[in-house]
Amino acid sequence: MIDIRKEVAKALGLEIEDVKFSPDEPIVIVERKTIKKFDFPENADFYICFKKCQFEGSLHFIKQTKLILHFDEVDFRSFSISYSKIQELHIKNSRFEGYVLIQDYAYFEKFVIMNCEFSNRFEISSAKITERFLAIKNHFANAPFILSNSCFEGVCLLCENDFYEARVEFCKFESNLDFSLSQLKEPLIFIGNKITNEKQINFHFSKLSLSFDDLEETIKNAEDKVETLSIKSPNSIFLGSQLILFYFENELCQYLLDTNHHPNSLLNKYQKTTISAKKILANNGDSAESSFWNTQSLYCKEIELNFIKPKLFSREWIEKWQLWFYRLTSDHHTDLLRIIGWVLSVIAVFGVLLGISRYGLDLGSFLKKYHFDFLVKIFSWFASLFDTDLNHICAWIYDLFFISLLFPKIRFFISTIVVFLIIAIQPKYILGIGGLIGGEIQKSGMFENFLFVFYSLILGLLLFSLQKTARKNSIVPS
Repeated sequence: MIDIRKEVAKALGLEIEDVKFSPDEPIVIVERKTIKKFDFPENADFYICFKKCQFEGSLHFIKQTKLILHFDEVDFRSFSISYSKIQELHIKNSRFEGYVLIQDYAYFEKFVIMNCEFSNRFEISSAKITERFLAIKNHFANAPFILSNSCFEGVCLLCENDFYEARVEFCKFESNLDFSLSQLKEPLIFIGNKITNEKQINFHFSKLSLSFDDLEETIKNAEDKVETLSIKSPNSIFLGSQLILFYFENELCQYLLDTNHHPNSLLNKYQKTTISAKKILANNGDSAESSFWNTQSLYCKEIELNFIKPKLFSREWIEKWQLWFYRLTSDHHTDLLRIIGWVLSVIAVFGVLLGISRYGLDLGSFLKKYHFDFLVKIFSWFASLFDTDLNHICAWIYDLFFISLLFPKIRFFISTIVVFLIIAIQPKYILGIGGLIGGEIQKSGMFENFLFVFYSLILGLLLFSLQKTARKNSIVPS
């Protein structure tokens, strides 16, 4: 027993009294110590638990061992493991000031990180984990989380993490990969991976802050950004100007090098990610999540077309504005309430513009023409209570309506009232040209003819989008 304590103390640069045994299990415990050294011999076979310790300087480890290492409430600077074998590595409730780099044939049976805070890059590259890799409830503050060119034979659970940026590139997954309930502030990059069973892949994020404007700004800012590693491996190579890849006799990586088929921008990488994610989720029957990634894919396409600046009325130009229209009105057929609001608003705007075209501020003529309608009678009685010219009342109504268009919630309420009035007084106008077949449109002036045609086209597109959005939001399979 004394020999084990002595060997551990020597490897850590501590006194033998600083190393204790657990009274319940054959575990070596190091508690509340400042550790300046970490130098275990080859094939060391210890189960060591570090509690509330602090590591001074960088922890670099390059040894083949059978170590089982548990860290709880430990402060690290930087942490690097290369060409090493560690049986189990558990890190909980700890803080990392510098980088965490696991690379170059590092081998683990079990690797667990939980409730940790990372202030710098976390990367596992060219490593192998045979039983399980669990990264749960960690916070990555402006720090990228990267898995690259590694093999995960067992489960890989990346759940309930607060990611700033997550990249999974050129890895092999033979079991589960699960992002459930994690948050992500930057685009996920998931490219070049080999997946044994797509049924075991889950891309569900509880919060993915990637609106179109945020995504466009992020991609624009990334165009001139070149990535660098805190520690460069002699086997790392550059592809283009942005992607650093660790190459270790990986067939997929060799294909990328030989054929130059690799994503060369954040837009290209994220576009490939969205296509892969929506395909996997669709095959798994997760239509809701698949729809989300399809929307992200369409965002990428629109951003790409914005960068291209297509010629006027070319196919790309038409596609660009079609994507803009469906994103604005229904977020690409995913937001049912938004498209309903737009349908109501367009009908209301058409009704008001038609009223302006035919009556202007002459509210009296309108009231006289539709005096038989019950709602018009009520309005006439209400207007008579005010000692105000009807033309002024009409101007106020127009002002109130057009101001309401600037505020979505008020616009929805006012538009609903206007549409209800159109249905009650003259419902045929809701159909646009279809409601005037038979001669009335022939008596209209040029402005009204243009208004009817434009309104009919826009309403047709919106109704198409409405039925498609309603079908996607239905619990009944389409």
